[in-house]
Amino acid sequence: MVVALPRGGVPVGLEVANALQVPLSTWSVRKLARAQAPEVAVGAIAAGGVELWDSSREDIPIQERRQILAKEWQELKHRQQYFADGPIERLNGKNLIVVDDGIATGMTAAAALHSLRAASPNKLILAIPVVDQKLIAPLQDLCDQLIALKVVSNLNAVGEYFENFDQLHDADVINLLGEAKLSIHSKV
Repeated sequence: MVVALPRGGVPVGLEVANALQVPLSTWSVRKLARAQAPEVAVGAIAAGGVELWDSSREDIPIQERRQILAKEWQELKHRQQYFADGPIERLNGKNLIVVDDGIATGMTAAAALHSLRAASPNKLILAIPVVDQKLIAPLQDLCDQLIALKVVSNLNAVGEYFENFDQLHDADVINLLGEAKLSIHSKV
């Protein structure tokens, strides 16, 4: 089963699922970021109470961390329902291919892998189009196999490695998930 991280992982996951002729599902995670720099991940959360913080960011006061967490746990619950992530038990014993659009900081991918490991999958594979070289070893420790099409140094923006990197909206993700269901049913 392909498990895509919404939003950006869903179009990539759809391609992988279609190529392998396997089902596509989502697994929501949330980046933790400070208000003054919302694009920079300082941590991530995922189902099962997974909470990761960038160890180099110990300068973030505990009260600010609590505020960030309260907001993002609420948003994570909303996204889990909206994208119909489903219960973790349905992934037990399966081969899971976790897909995102790319990995610059590794925070959300690491949170997803920690969370999905709790499903006791048969195999946990991370497959990404582009990843920063410094993240290979730490991410390999969290999965059974890591597959990357491009490994680069100092990855600043994942979008630099795509011809088309339009902003996806939640409705786009729902449409892509609908395509995936239609594709699987037409092959059965």
